[in-house]
Amino acid sequence: MSKRILILDDDAGVRAAAMRGLESPSCEVSAAAYAGDPDALTRQYDADLVVLGATSGDPSSLLRQTLGAPVLPLFRPSVYQRSRMVGVDLGPNLLLGLSDCRIRVGQHLEARAMPAEMAVRWGDFTLKLEAGAFAFRGEGLGLTKVQGAILSLLMLYSGEIVGTDVIEDAIFCGKPKSHTNFISVHISRLRAKLREKRGDIFIENVRGSGYALFWNRSFSSRCLPTPELFIVAANDRGPAVLSSRG
Repeated sequence: MSKRILILDDDAGVRAAAMRGLESPSCEVSAAAYAGDPDALTRQYDADLVVLGATSGDPSSLLRQTLGAPVLPLFRPSVYQRSRMVGVDLGPNLLLGLSDCRIRVGQHLEARAMPAEMAVRWGDFTLKLEAGAFAFRGEGLGLTKVQGAILSLLMLYSGEIVGTDVIEDAIFCGKPKSHTNFISVHISRLRAKLREKRGDIFIENVRGSGYALFWNRSFSSRCLPTPELFIVAANDRGPAVLSSRG
């Protein structure tokens, strides 16, 4: 069964180029300008994946909620940065950006999603597992509670645009939000801790929309990792030794 991809961008030239770049025998690709009405898109399109380019405002969270589909950025910021909303140069740099997008879309459609929440049933009890303690290649990352919450959210929607408002809601839980650069500061520190580990995980700022976590370097064809359930060995006294359950 073919996957349905919806491209949203306010520039007709970019929409046409993106449609050509993402067309394949296994995908049905549609494109439209975003007029600020996600309900109208729902009536007109049935999408498995939304690819969001330059639009007015930041509709990523609203689109994800209304269309019920993942929302990926059309361009990875480290590959291609648009200087203008319309009239962009349909040149080599844009084609590179679309080539990277094609790879990311394919990876996302093949990947298994991270569980939104995990729990263990033990008799009459249910123990919910909170994603707060992170280790990378067996070594702790030393994240603060806020940094752990941000990384958990970005991993849950890995490869997708996560709006700053969504991150703030997760951090402040309905309490008055900070009017400073609170989120950007913590993401900057989180990036620094990930760089120390010399991994291929990158958190990039999607201008005007929010942030996205990418598992691989640009143009990498490596598959996205599959989440696995592990059980910590009961007799372990040192660093966490994990054994697979399945």
